[in-house]
Amino acid sequence: IAYFEFDADAFTGGSGDFVIKILEKEYTLNVPPLPITYEVNKVGSVDLATQSVLWTVNLSALQGTNDVIDLAGLEFFDNLQSVGTYIEDSFTVNSISTPITITNNQISYVFPESTNTPTTITFRTRISNTAYYATSQQSITNTAVLRETVDSITTILDQDPETVTFTPPTWISKSGVSSDTVGGVYDPTNRTITWTITANPAGASLNNVIITDVLPIGLTFNQASWQTWNGSGWDSSTPITPNGSSQYLIGNITSMIRLIIVSNVPDQSNVTGTTTYNNSANIVWDGLPVPAISTGNVPVTVGYNAISKSGVRVSLSNQLIRWTVNAD
Repeated sequence: IAYFEFDADAFTGGSGDFVIKILEKEYTLNVPPLPITYEVNKVGSVDLATQSVLWTVNLSALQGTNDVIDLAGLEFFDNLQSVGTYIEDSFTVNSISTPITITNNQISYVFPESTNTPTTITFRTRISNTAYYATSQQSITNTAVLRETVDSITTILDQDPETVTFTPPTWISKSGVSSDTVGGVYDPTNRTITWTITANPAGASLNNVIITDVLPIGLTFNQASWQTWNGSGWDSSTPITPNGSSQYLIGNITSMIRLIIVSNVPDQSNVTGTTTYNNSANIVWDGLPVPAISTGNVPVTVGYNAISKSGVRVSLSNQLIRWTVNAD
């Protein structure tokens, strides 16, 4: 009795039926095709300026040492129901715009013949308003699937979930600085507060932008100007005056802007003590899905304390505290 074993690793004849001869006797040997291993790799890139995510899916396959595999008849599938709305005409296969099937925000594409690996798919989804205008970090998870359907039975060949995390744009922010000294000496007269409002840091295209800033009671308007960011610095200032509703009508913008408002602080006869002014600003534009986006109150303190006191424990056993009093 003799036993023979087929060495698949040494065989280079491909798959199918082969006639072999052993000891002058012929045998028909059926060599099955080597299994194909498919791989799906997906990444996402957030574009805050367009409120979208660019998804890139790389498809590869390997059969033995052969990595050029025809994807004909296989289907790319992606359920976007919890991801965001598919952006029309954004689907490409190897950089070529390609029509797809869309049903209930689920996209699918069946590869035609001669679509060989490696193959790259890209498409975009719109970030929901809930996530885009949120005030905390957001995450979006999406799974790309490569599958095959034979006799109404669908098999997942490979899939890859991808999570992108992003911080929504800070559409508007505000700071304030007081000016109440002359030559290093506090002056209770001719004081001002300069409020700096920065808006649209993501550089989105916004139409009919209006910034509202109602000065707190006691402060009066002095002057204001606004600037646009050119990518490396601020352009020259443009004077602007608010209307009767304390609205600054900016207009259409495509970059970050800065609005600087100078307000007068009431004169005082006394030279000590402090006063804190809280001020906020908000921004709106055409198509904004929420009423307005606000900076929240920003406090600025004017004046100074003539006397201050602090204490520190110097001896626990003797129960001693050292008090320090500063008079200015």
